[in-house]
Order: sequence, then C-alpha cells, then structure tokens
Amino acid sequence: MKSAFFKISPVIFLLLCMSACSGGGKQGSETNVTLKIGATDTTRKSLFASPSPIPSIVKNITISITASDITTISQTIPITSSTQNLVTTFSVPNGTARVITVTGTDNWGNTPYTGISSPLDLTGSDTSLQIQMIEDVKAAITAKLMQYFKDTVEPKAQAGTLIDADLDLFYSTQFGLDDGMTRALYIAREVKDFSRDFKIRSITSLQINTPQPDAQNIKYKVTGKGIFSDGSYGFPDDGFFMMKEDGEWKFVGNGFKSEIKFRSASLKSIGPGTPLPALTGLAISIHDPGNVGIYSASITSSALPAIEMIRTTGPNNFTDLGFSPNPCPPSQPGTSDLYCLSDATINSIPANTTYTFTIKDVNNSVIETRTITLPVRPLNSTELTAGHFPTLSVAPTYPQTPSTSFDGHFLADARIGASTGLTIAVGKPTAFAPSWLEAHYHHFVWSGIYSDQNVSLLLSATSATFAPTPLPTLTNGASTSVTAEDFDNRREFRTYWQFNGSQATQQISFGATSNIQISNGVSEPFSSTIWKFGDPSPIVIWSSFFSYPASLDFYLLADDPAKIASPLSSGNPFPNVIWRKLNTAPLLNGITGTGSFTLPDPPEKLGITGNACRLIVVDTAGGYWALSQPFTIGP
Repeated sequence: MKSAFFKISPVIFLLLCMSACSGGGKQGSETNVTLKIGATDTTRKSLFASPSPIPSIVKNITISITASDITTISQTIPITSSTQNLVTTFSVPNGTARVITVTGTDNWGNTPYTGISSPLDLTGSDTSLQIQMIEDVKAAITAKLMQYFKDTVEPKAQAGTLIDADLDLFYSTQFGLDDGMTRALYIAREVKDFSRDFKIRSITSLQINTPQPDAQNIKYKVTGKGIFSDGSYGFPDDGFFMMKEDGEWKFVGNGFKSEIKFRSASLKSIGPGTPLPALTGLAISIHDPGNVGIYSASITSSALPAIEMIRTTGPNNFTDLGFSPNPCPPSQPGTSDLYCLSDATINSIPANTTYTFTIKDVNNSVIETRTITLPVRPLNSTELTAGHFPTLSVAPTYPQTPSTSFDGHFLADARIGASTGLTIAVGKPTAFAPSWLEAHYHHFVWSGIYSDQNVSLLLSATSATFAPTPLPTLTNGASTSVTAEDFDNRREFRTYWQFNGSQATQQISFGATSNIQISNGVSEPFSSTIWKFGDPSPIVIWSSFFSYPASLDFYLLADDPAKIASPLSSGNPFPNVIWRKLNTAPLLNGITGTGSFTLPDPPEKLGITGNACRLIVVDTAGGYWALSQPFTIGP
C-alpha cells in the first residue's frame, strides 16, 4: 500500500552538515549540528534543488533530533515566498543512534515531504550525510489544490479581483487541450466560474483519492471531492490532470478535443394550463469549444441502442450537437440535451454502465473516442416524486384589474429589459441531499438564445436574482430553471418555469396574387411609441389607407425583423416571416380609408417584447398592406 501513496523525488534531499567550532569538531559533551536547507551552491546538495529550491506548497519545515537517551530537539521554520535557503544550528548531546527527521508541511495539515536519517553516532567530530526526502504524492497534490483554491481562488473571488494572471502559475506550459480548450481558454473559463461559485461560499476541506499515474508516471489523474461551507460539494467529473514542472505540481490538460457533460437527469416543467409530465433519461451535451470540426457523435453501451447526435443549427439550439432524432417532446423547455427513456428501458440499465462516445467529423472520420461510466441508472417515472425536484415560482409582475388572471407565466413576468432584473423563489429538493444548487435564466429570439445567465446558489437559498438585461431587438420566449445535483450518483433534477411567448403565430396571408404597399399608412404606433407593460390595451391607427371599404387583419411581428427588409412584390410580401395575428375577426375599414383598432390584450399579454417590433395592417381581399415603423414593447 505504501508504494501507491509515496514517490521518491530524485531531486529533493537534505545535506546535513555537522561542523565543530574552529573547524575541528567540538571536544565537550555536545556537537554543533548545522543544517543547510535549500542551499543552491554547486558543492552541496540541498533539501529542495534549484531552480525551485523549496516548493511553494511548503510553508513550514520542522527538524527533529531524537534518541532514547536525550530530550527531543525540535525547531519549526516558517517558509515565505522569498525563502531560497536556510541555515540552522543545533547543539546535540554526543552519543549514539541520533535520528534526524525533516518534514515539509503546508498551512492546511498536509505533510507532502518527509526525510529520516540513518542513526548517527556523534562524538564531537564533523560529520556530513544526505537525507533523502520522500514525497507523498497524494499529500503534495492535496496541498497544491488547497493552495490553488483556498489560498488563491477563494480570497480573490470573494474580493471580486480574480483574474487570469492569478491562475497562470498553476498551469503547465505543456497543458495542450482539456475538453477542447486551450490553456488560455481553460483558465479564462475557470476565472469566470470561480468568480461566481466562490463569491458566496468558501471551501472547508478537500478529499482526494489516490492519484492515478499514466504509464510513464508523468501525468496523474486526480479525483475526489471538495466540500464547501454551505454543505455543497463537487469535483470535475473526469478529475484534474496534474504533472510536475520545475519541481511544482501543475495542471495539465486531459488531451481530449471534445467537451462532454453526461448525467442521468429528470425534469419537470411548470407552465400555464395543464402541467406537463415529468421527463427522465440521460442528459448529454457535446460541444466543440476549440472548433476542431466535430460534426457527429455516437454513444454506445451494453444497455441501450446507439444514441446518435449531429451538429445542428437553428432556433433555440443550446448544444453544439443535437439528437437525431430527439425522443423528448419538443414543446417542453430543457429537452435540447435530454434523451428521454421509457421506464422499461431505464429499468434494464445496470449500475456502473460504461458508455462509449465516438466523436466524428463531417466526413465520418473518428476524431476521438471517450468512455464515461455512470454509477447508477436514471430514476424511472414511478420512482420520481415531487421531493426530487427543486421548487421554483415567479410572482406576477403586472397584475391587471379587475379580474384578469395573471400567474407569473407571461413573458412580461420574465422582466426582459427591466432595470431590476428577475427574482425567483427557490427551494432545494427534499427526497435526497443535493450536492449543488444552481439557477438558470434565458430568453431567446427566433434565431436562438439572447441571454443566458447562471447563478450558483447556497443550499439554504430561498431566492435567486438575475441581473438586468438590455431590451433586445425582439424576444418571443423565456424560461427560468433550478437544477439540483446529486454528485455521487451523477444525477441532476431540474425544474423549469415557462414564460409565455407567442401563442399563435402564422404567416401573413391574403387572397390577392399581387400586393401593394401603402407607404406611411400606419400612423400609430410610430418610431417613438412604447407599448409599456401595465398600460391599457394599445391602439392601432391608420390613415389614407384605402379609398373604398375593405376587410383588415392586424399582425404583430414574431420573427427576426431583419427578414422584412425586402418584401416581395406579389403574394405574401414576407413569406418566411412569422407574425402573430392580433384580431380574431376581420375589421371593416370605412370608405374614408382611416380608422383605429384597440387591441384585445394589454401589452404584457402580447407575448412579444423588444425595441424593433413591427405591426402590419393587411387588406385580406385587395392585397394592400401597410407596415408600421419599428417601435418598442417592454417594461
């Protein structure tokens, strides 16, 4: 067992130089024993050799001299960053079997270095010998991780001053890639995540398993668990990879080109109307952060048929690769990375199933192969209870009087563009002890996510607040969620709160084979108009629109405004643009060609918000249409 924990470092040793006064030894009952530690001259070896005489994890060196017939002689020497070498002298009673022990410790109870001399016989004559130091790899790496997290990341993150340069010294120049990220990209992501996670909590202890060396005993895989002040805990799924560089343990990449997150997962959605059923299966995200050309992936195991994923581009795409096909209902949020499984399939999956990820390029050539083992299967639908999911609710923001029902699910309740941001009520699950709690919020436009915020939460949190966001060009949907993680079992449970977007969208249509635009036909709304949430139902006004009676429809843009730049000259002028129809029955336009229309809903119920909204008035029979100037719908 000892050989698994300890590694002899060939460059770490101590020269114990015993010198008498006047150079010839001490003739009394004692011998002066002088220890030189960290000396870098060419004639003597030292405890820690150049170019890093004393590793930075060593904060104290303790020297003890023991024998059966003397009182133990001991001295502890603090080590600072400027300490290059030390010289200390002991007066040791002459006699036999004197043993010298040297230990190097950090500030957190770890002893990464220990050296013990052979028994010495002291007679007053000068004597010299080497003590070879033994490195406890597990203790040394633990000390390095504590130096990284506790001494560096935590105080700077809590002060809001953590920057890339603070972490740079901890990363090997031979870093290469880690999950597709270069050294610089990886450090930048760590700074971002740590600045969020360590802002509200501190690390209390670190428990790592025996580091596993590669075949050359150069790169070590480090797994374990970090415990935080609120009781939360975690560690990278694949662990850290570390190696020695210039006498210091440093992070080195795992060498993989893809970034994979893999969990058993269950989610429920809290939306308007009838509650949607809980979904359960495998959460799989595969990203290409280094843009190496990942195009598809196949996930195989002994338990399931192959799961196929392919690069996707399109609305609301949250991962680089998407399922082909996706077995989850597309209408529920959070299903972009969830591969739904039936209860029968889930029940057939054994514990500790290993899944093989084959990552390919566009030519179907294999880029890399990775394996991940899940310790337990997902929970099936009969095993899931309300207590497995974190609680989540959003208070109505714009209640109407006297009787309009608002339940916090309208898009206006998402506070998009509001100066105070969004606050939600949360609570941790009760069916298990979660290891981590996190809240998420995003709203999206037709082409994808516009805003995506993550907030780490204490396990005791009862609310979460997301920062204010600018009013985008156009937003047609939003959701917020809370995720609770079960780190030991590699499961997560998510609760989603849906905000209503456009409930009825369609293309503009009218019967004419040609169309005629009426310039400036819509006089309200105009460019400075704001349909403000909480205000009465807005009014559309048109003038000089037609010279004869006509039947009119009214549409509000629910798609990318950039698409309306070049309307067609016949038929539907915007065939690829989605609009929401505002009237339930055509409105008769009088002979004067002017009129007004009061919308049936107030602005907060329209399901669209943004600063470039458009409204179009359409003659359903004659093909005439008028487009408003861009205006604003929002807080």
